[in-house]
Amino acid sequence: MTAGHKVEAEASLKNAIKEAEKPDGYKPALIMTLVALGDFYERQGNHKLAEANYKRACGLEKDDSQPYEKLGGAIKKQGRAQEAQQAEELGKKIDQRYSRVDFKPFMSGLNKRIRSAWNPGQVTSSSHAVASFVLDKQGDIKALCLTKSSGSKKADEAALQAAADAAPFGALPAGSPEIVYVRYSFDMNILSRPSAE
Repeated sequence: MTAGHKVEAEASLKNAIKEAEKPDGYKPALIMTLVALGDFYERQGNHKLAEANYKRACGLEKDDSQPYEKLGGAIKKQGRAQEAQQAEELGKKIDQRYSRVDFKPFMSGLNKRIRSAWNPGQVTSSSHAVASFVLDKQGDIKALCLTKSSGSKKADEAALQAAADAAPFGALPAGSPEIVYVRYSFDMNILSRPSAE
């Protein structure tokens, strides 16, 4: 990702946070975007800013393991092993509450729907984009954002459009939490053929 794309990605995530912080904002969207901004800072090697965003997400949502696990990772990279372990253990306890829920068939269907809706157009190089979204009990997308840019605005827009077009995904499995956070990867691989000699 170029420096320009990094600045644009950071600004986009910060704007999404501002929108979600409004009085009529959707709290799960704020949490998802805080985690995405934390991930952005982790990729840049700025573990302190990542930690701050993950901590804020943890303070807003006590029923999602992902912010706690990511917080533990950011803290560990700063050399605070005991504090990192505490955060990671909180995440594991949350995971145990939903360990009996079989998400495999649901996620398989979600994957098929998104893949059939996705049309990245012509791409000239391999790239990877990640979209994150919040699903409610009925499988409707309540919030959607790009959490990792492919470096191509067209490919990024196609990824977001595919997720939006594929929804709703049907009811979440029995025993699921009220909302589920999904991170979905879009991989564009350009494989060159060896030239004939």
